[in-house]
Amino acid sequence: MEKINTKLICLSFFWSVFLCFSQVIYAQTALLGPSGQDYEALKALYEAIDGDNWKNNTGWDLSGNVSVTSNWVGVTVRNGRVVSMSLSHNRLSGDIPPEIGNLTNLRWLYLGNNQLTTLPLRKV
Repeated sequence: MEKINTKLICLSFFWSVFLCFSQVIYAQTALLGPSGQDYEALKALYEAIDGDNWKNNTGWDLSGNVSVTSNWVGVTVRNGRVVSMSLSHNRLSGDIPPEIGNLTNLRWLYLGNNQLTTLPLRKV
């Protein structure tokens, strides 16, 4: 019977775990590119302005799937980026979070006829 080299087995196991972990980190980093940035901004918006109590929050998937689609009510996406939002008459309430500024491809935003209290100001 051959003698088992436990150091070699431990080292192999360590590298296997390390390689798997580094792939997960790489995948998460890739996801948190521009479209992941949009997801995080919309998540912050949803949480800050009482998204669970909106009149219509269809499609707003905050389960950790870091992709935003035009299936999110009021959101228009082009080339994987949020380009417009219209959530008027939707019972939004609270303060708009500063993360809204991370929607760098947003060209049109309409949030009228809601109960919003503040709009974050950009520091110059």
